[in-house]
Amino acid sequence: MASNPSTFTATASLGKVSLLWTSSAATEYRIYRATGTGGYVLVYTANSSTFSHIDYVPNYTVSGALHDYDYKLAAWDSGGEASGVFDSVTMPALTSADVNSTGVLDSELSTGNVSNTYSNSTTTATINAHTTTIYDGRAGATGVYDTPR
Repeated sequence: MASNPSTFTATASLGKVSLLWTSSAATEYRIYRATGTGGYVLVYTANSSTFSHIDYVPNYTVSGALHDYDYKLAAWDSGGEASGVFDSVTMPALTSADVNSTGVLDSELSTGNVSNTYSNSTTTATINAHTTTIYDGRAGATGVYDTPR
């Protein structure tokens, strides 16, 4: 039967958990994940020369709480699967510093049937602008003003 790796670490960051382990000369390594009270589910199988994996997961549950993940790494060879080594993580909270935003000034937008593209280092957005007049519908002394804004 395969021997368990001597080290196994799970490190949480936004949207992912980095998993690292040491070799135990197994044929393959099986990574299992559990959440809450659920059982472990196989999420990745690595060959004998792979000692890391990134598990892309959500930070938050449907109710808005931070996710907790439990991981099990089990070495495997022709003699069977080892009992496994374990680690757990709580996902970090998203902060305003983690959000990329792109501000577009009114002066940068064109009117008419044109297409403009603005981008930052991670996101490209194409804006199709069409000339539209918006009336504010304010009531005045002589009735409703249809004054474009």
